[in-house]
Amino acid sequence: MVEVKTPQDFSKLINGLNPKNEEHKIALEKIIKDYPYFQTPLLYYSKLLKNTNHYDYEKNLSKTAILTNDRKILKLFIDNFRFDDTDEYPIKRENEMDESKLKFSFIEWIKYTEKESDSMIDEKIPLGNKIDIIDDFIDKSPSISKIDKNHEISDLELENVFSPEELMTETLAKIFLKQKKYKKALKAYRILSLKYPEKNAFFAVQIKKIKEIQDKE
Repeated sequence: MVEVKTPQDFSKLINGLNPKNEEHKIALEKIIKDYPYFQTPLLYYSKLLKNTNHYDYEKNLSKTAILTNDRKILKLFIDNFRFDDTDEYPIKRENEMDESKLKFSFIEWIKYTEKESDSMIDEKIPLGNKIDIIDDFIDKSPSISKIDKNHEISDLELENVFSPEELMTETLAKIFLKQKKYKKALKAYRILSLKYPEKNAFFAVQIKKIKEIQDKE
């Protein structure tokens, strides 16, 4: 049985993933169950189901599309990567036409596509409307208590709560705040709120804290 208890175990599983290995499939399913918002196993699991012509592929793909931050990443991954039966090179290129994207490691490739998608936040609802909704939530939510302005969020807390992408945005927001660039700090937290709605309460607290500082200056 394949056990994944550490980041190293997960990396080993992903690098040697074999769609024909039932234990690999079960291991991915357990990770997804334990960490439903972890994007990487969702992508690989969808690809695994497609490769094995699994009857749950379409259903899982729809679920993955909802939970994936950027559907472009999902489509590119499903369309352009395949597993190698030899296991010597678990993932290799299927299409040689677009080497500028496919030659990257998986994480680098995701960052590459995110450069193009950062400004494409759900066109169905204008960004201004989304920000108004977030602000309204902050003003009306009874669950958000008065902010302790002396409270500092430790690096350890951030490591436990946020993914690397979130940490980068959080760090940038904190830099803007220290530089008194409040509008930019607010924008960073609002984007985080849009990308990670399950953590809206935390980001809303940070936004409210910045607004309180603005009101006093």
